Amino acid sequence: MEFLTWLEETPTSQWLVESTWAYYSMLALHAIGMAAVVGGTIMLCMRVLGFASSMAVADLERLRLIAWGGFFINAISGSILFAANGVKLVANSMFQLKIASIILGGVALWALWRAIGPNKEPGHRYNATTKAVAWTTLFFWILAIVAGRYIAYTMKL
Repeated sequence: MEFLTWLEETPTSQWLVESTWAYYSMLALHAIGMAAVVGGTIMLCMRVLGFASSMAVADLERLRLIAWGGFFINAISGSILFAANGVKLVANSMFQLKIASIILGGVALWALWRAIGPNKEPGHRYNATTKAVAWTTLFFWILAIVAGRYIAYTMKL
């Protein structure tokens, strides 16, 4: 906790907390990164589940670069936001759930790409196991979004 307290007292953290526009700009950047990661993930999952079956999964593979870009935007903006309020965030159950969901969502997404394998052509129907992995991936990423939104309402001031 000493380290988190030190982080909160750094000039960058103080500036972020004291400047309304900086804090909300960082939140906006975080939302944009989230849209890139979760948007691409949802599109992939929905294709595996049978929607837009005329589209090749190989075409969605191009979204990986955008999703990784969004992930790095979120890692940076999330770290900055965390530094400004780490002591309260680590004690918040919704923050803990969000971080756990992101980790599990990342593992599930990796497993989904493995389950898809070389079957990336248009019209391919995926088996029940691959669809279960897609549902699991969707669950964790949606849970991460919901838990993230709940942080603001559950954090003790």
